[in-house]
Amino acid sequence: MGIACNQSICLVLYVRDVYNTLVQLNVPKLFLATVNLAGGQQVGTPQPVEISDWDTQMFGQQIVALADGSFVLVYTALDTAAAVNPITPCDSMIERDLVYTVKIDATGAVQGTPQPVFDFQGSREYPRIAPHPDGWALFWEDQRSECNASGGHIGMAMNVAAPTLATLLDPYLEAPGSIGLPPEYPSLSVTGTNFVAAWSDNRDGMGLAQPEPELFLETYWRQ
Repeated sequence: MGIACNQSICLVLYVRDVYNTLVQLNVPKLFLATVNLAGGQQVGTPQPVEISDWDTQMFGQQIVALADGSFVLVYTALDTAAAVNPITPCDSMIERDLVYTVKIDATGAVQGTPQPVFDFQGSREYPRIAPHPDGWALFWEDQRSECNASGGHIGMAMNVAAPTLATLLDPYLEAPGSIGLPPEYPSLSVTGTNFVAAWSDNRDGMGLAQPEPELFLETYWRQ
């Protein structure tokens, strides 16, 4: 679930299953419902963000309202092309979930087709986004390190995306990784050209049997 509002409408983001005939399964898809603030009533029928493929859209999403009344949506979805034809050996072991973004106008209409910000092996989940002087601050859980031949970990990654949301501007950077249980509850706040990210992880616990989650903060410094 997620919600963001401008002066006229609120967009409510949620996931529901849609049957896909190709895979003969119900596939989780993101939908947007529009609520008119003047009367508090839903406008029309909730619309899917993108349902032309059988990609699952269920491992975290966020919608944010911008100063001009428009919105930006970021979410995680399965790369179905890599699932059918693995690009790397890791794609056969860990699904390649990508971070997708799309802009939405002030009336709640999706602008174009969602596109991945970058493409890399491994999975990523729970992305967070915020306007940044150079484009967009981006924070997410990334599992690419688990693709290492010697074994790896799940960590939190942070970067700045271009204003077009088509690429990352900086080299890949991980915050200290977690141990035992994956990181949870990511959030970020932009402070000038930098931003502060927060999350919870279980690095000091004993896994599912004895979790000890704690909060961690990290600053992404960018001149």
